[in-house]
Amino acid sequence: VSGASWDNFGSYIGVISGVLASIGLIWQGHRHKKVLLIGGIGALLALTPLGPALVGLLPLPPAHFIILATFSLAYFAAWGLHGLQKFLQPDQHSGGNLVPIIIALIALITLLDLWQVAAGTLEYNLL
Repeated sequence: VSGASWDNFGSYIGVISGVLASIGLIWQGHRHKKVLLIGGIGALLALTPLGPALVGLLPLPPAHFIILATFSLAYFAAWGLHGLQKFLQPDQHSGGNLVPIIIALIALITLLDLWQVAAGTLEYNLL
């Protein structure tokens, strides 16, 4: 976002979440067009010159609309994780515990990545 830092608006998603969002977009993007449209509008307002041009008409500064794009990516990342789970364990009644552990570890690593960025952002002024 030009003129603003993304970390101030909670828009960091990380590499793992980005890959999962790509999987979710490819798999479910055509079914969830409203969420895709919301994310596209948010990215359009935050990342292009259209946002600063409409600054008088928008209820928030244009950089804040990156949150809509981040929400959309997070939504599709959840679908990507669900798709990965279905791919790794097509039979839900197989009784294996490995796939739920793998999915939980992916979620944990993603959360730790987000927490590390949040901690770095919040502690930056204290350094």
